[in-house]
Amino acid sequence: MSGEKPSKHHGNFEDAWGLVGRMLRSGESSAIWALVLAALGIAAKPVDFFLQRREQRLLENAGERTGPLLFIVGAPRSGTTLAYQILAQHLDVSYFSNATALFFKAPVSGTRLLSRFGRTRNTAFRSYYGNSAGLGGTNDGFSIWNRWLGEDRYQAVDEVTDDTARSMRRFFAAWSRTFGKPLLNKNNRNADCVALLAAALPEACFIEIHRDPQWVVQSLLHARKTIQGDAGRNWGLRSNDPSIACDDPVEQVCRQVRLIENRLNEATQGLTAARHLRVDYETLCADPAAWVRTVAETFEGVRVADDAALDELKPFAVSRQSRLDEGQVARIRKFLDAEPQNS
Repeated sequence: MSGEKPSKHHGNFEDAWGLVGRMLRSGESSAIWALVLAALGIAAKPVDFFLQRREQRLLENAGERTGPLLFIVGAPRSGTTLAYQILAQHLDVSYFSNATALFFKAPVSGTRLLSRFGRTRNTAFRSYYGNSAGLGGTNDGFSIWNRWLGEDRYQAVDEVTDDTARSMRRFFAAWSRTFGKPLLNKNNRNADCVALLAAALPEACFIEIHRDPQWVVQSLLHARKTIQGDAGRNWGLRSNDPSIACDDPVEQVCRQVRLIENRLNEATQGLTAARHLRVDYETLCADPAAWVRTVAETFEGVRVADDAALDELKPFAVSRQSRLDEGQVARIRKFLDAEPQNS
């Protein structure tokens, strides 16, 4: 279809083999699953190719009415993955799963084929830098979003053509018709193009997760070491933006976080309350069950899957463990104070 270019799951990673070693040594099931998923994707290629024609028919016959789309956005390391896992488990929704990620050419048909595996009940809500365990685990869906928003994980395209916007609507309409439920997805890069998505997808709604920026900065610096092997290497949304370039990783990450916050604030100002809900990470953790119900009450066509199961959802401890020395923490506060968030 015009405007649609299925693509593989590319990334902006340096020291790739070092990353594999760090993932294996982490002992995290979600990290191991990320590696397993890469291998399964290779094995699934023949099935993906076979399903491609069926997928094409689904898209051609879907129309452009997508039904409710719930997109979780926010800065990386702000709690968006936890929010995704909680909502996927407790709302009556469909979502991009690790099974979806196996099928680059036919994600709708492939997900339906493997739907018998159902949801992965991740009661511990564990993840490894956005990766969840199990075929039913939540997935960012880069292999889908890259069709329209470009291959760069760290920033989205500035605009899309009418044909590309139409392609997006047909894909999500096909997904909605196939699974009969609102779609939920989290992808931090979508925080870079909220206005674009809001215009292209009239039924899209946005759940924004905000976390105290000093903790986001500290977590991003740690992620640079874990993912890229060096805190001096860029990682995450807008980390490669020329406007924040500098030799000091601490200052650069502070600028990165402020840039993301300011772009999000600007993009969401034009959204109505029916299309945008903002929550602080600390509030989410303090009473996640109440937050889930607020999401269901805010967006039309969305409901809680099981009230009894939701009642069992307990608060989450908010991590405030600093991995930096006092001098670095003081510098973070100084830089953030020097670059206040736009209202």
